[in-house]
Amino acid sequence: IAPAASNLVPRNAQPQST
Repeated sequence: IAPAASNLVPRNAQPQST
């Protein structure tokens, strides 16, 4: 899982790309 994917799917429950 790439870091970019984490941006699309916030697993931290924290939308970085708001």
